[in-house]
Amino acid sequence: MQNHLTTSQPAQNTPRGMLTLEMLAAKASSGEIDTVVVAVTDHMGRLIGKRFDVDFFLSDVASHGTHG
Repeated sequence: MQNHLTTSQPAQNTPRGMLTLEMLAAKASSGEIDTVVVAVTDHMGRLIGKRFDVDFFLSDVASHGTHG
């Protein structure tokens, strides 16, 4: 499985909306993004996950994970 968040340029087949950490940091510093949602859908299609402040996501979550 390819990790799209660690490359500086998205691959040609990167899904629309997928950002690298560098792209996310640039959008965060410009004020375009302030929250990151880390989620998956359950069997009924509902989102299950967590919401993070973008600065906390970039400084902690991206390198250490969400820890459940």
